[in-house]
This record gives sequence, structure tokens and C-alpha cells, in this order.
Amino acid sequence: MEPITDTTNISLSIAVASTLSGALTIAVWRAANFIRDLRDEIKTLSATVRAAWPRQEQERWARELERRNPALDVPPVPEKDHEG
Repeated sequence: MEPITDTTNISLSIAVASTLSGALTIAVWRAANFIRDLRDEIKTLSATVRAAWPRQEQERWARELERRNPALDVPPVPEKDHEG
């Protein structure tokens, strides 16, 4: 068995550093894609709910919420074309 030389130590250090940086890059890339997909899914769901829930029903619900919780500051129902 050969002894570990300085060259071997450097080569191993470079290999480990390269592997770790590659793994970290892939992990961050996957996390970013997951977050982007989740954000897109939430936007789609929000638009679907907004389209399916009539403004009159939203206003009725907001008035009921305000009536049951007088201390709560209930914002007005957004306009139909408003994208929050």
C-alpha cells in the first residue's frame, strides 16, 4: 500500500470540494425549481378561486366576517380584474 503523499491529499481535497459544490448546486437548483412550481401552483389556484367565487358572495362573506369580528380590519373586496 502506498503512503499518502501531498499530491494525493491535494487531489482528494479537490475531488471532495468539487463533489460537494456540485451537490450543493444541484440541491439549490432543485429547491429553486420546487419553490417556483409551488408559487405558480398557488397563483393558478388563486386565480381559479377568484374566478369561481362571485364578487357578491365575496362581499357578503366580508360583511359577515366584519360583523362577527368587530375588532378585525377587513379590507375591501378587490376588483375583478385586480391581480394581487
